[in-house]
Amino acid sequence: DSITVCGTKSKKYLSKKGFVESKIYTLPNSIDINLFRKMEVSKKYDLITVCRLGYEKRIDFLLKIVQSLKMYYPEILVGVAGKGPEEQKLKTLTIEMGLENNVIFLGYVDDLPNFYNSGKLFVLTSETEGLPRTILESMACHTPTINSNVGDVSDAVINNATSFLVDD
Repeated sequence: DSITVCGTKSKKYLSKKGFVESKIYTLPNSIDINLFRKMEVSKKYDLITVCRLGYEKRIDFLLKIVQSLKMYYPEILVGVAGKGPEEQKLKTLTIEMGLENNVIFLGYVDDLPNFYNSGKLFVLTSETEGLPRTILESMACHTPTINSNVGDVSDAVINNATSFLVDD
């Protein structure tokens, strides 16, 4: 009878594919702003990310970014929260790239609000998304985000104002 999507790009995409636009409803993700809020904690990590460690999240891109930044910031520290099918492959790649002292795979993190607040920047490197809660949670914690401009991410981000979008 109807289809729900997270944002405007998804709705336009389905409409172009022949679905009846009046039956497509946008229901954006929401978060608990009483839970996800700015907290006074030390900034342990330079970069953070939260995701299921699957291929489409492109954590390998994040590792390449860290490798480049390490030339200028040898002590850069990255926290990766999440588990998934690519986990072991990414840990091996981290070692091969000489980043084992810079990238920490934390697995499942119980206290996400504290984790978001412990990072200086949140990075989303996905090649496909809807409207991820992770960027909403990070922004609610006042941790700026740098995001792949995919899916409906641009519905939540005002580029160069609230956070940043990267097209390529």
